[in-house]
Amino acid sequence: IYSLSKASKKILARLPDRLIIKAYFTKDLPREYGLNRKYIEDLLSEYKVYSRGKIKFEFIDPSSDKELLSEARASGVIPVQFTQIERDKYELKEGYMGIVFLFGPKKEVIPVVKSTEGLEYDITGKIKKLTSEKTKTIGFTTGHNETTEFGEMEQYIESQYNIKRLEKDA
Repeated sequence: IYSLSKASKKILARLPDRLIIKAYFTKDLPREYGLNRKYIEDLLSEYKVYSRGKIKFEFIDPSSDKELLSEARASGVIPVQFTQIERDKYELKEGYMGIVFLFGPKKEVIPVVKSTEGLEYDITGKIKKLTSEKTKTIGFTTGHNETTEFGEMEQYIESQYNIKRLEKDA
């Protein structure tokens, strides 16, 4: 299940230097998210193997320490609220399920991992963007009464490219 695609293996084989991955996951997450954590741990182990030791990863529970909590938030990992029924009580809890990628001075973040679907693609995309010498830019023209908010599509494009908005001259 955890074997990486040929494209991911190729990118990992070409890593120029050490890449650090910090996975911020609260320990007492509901069962479905706890399974995600295990899947991610196994997946990152595969990344480490195919990178020939250039990837180092660690799992951090930010709820165990205020400094770690501040570090997670400052890195762009956002808290997620979920409900849990415990001892016949309906409780609202907060947890963390995000991943930070560090390559020299560059940083990329997956603020929340809600699902493992497509996660290999997302992780490999972040690694490729971080390690590429030059990131391509996509330009969008504005000022022609068009929609300038693209929502999820813009987030998807931004994960691989820089976005530049080009204003129409008056």
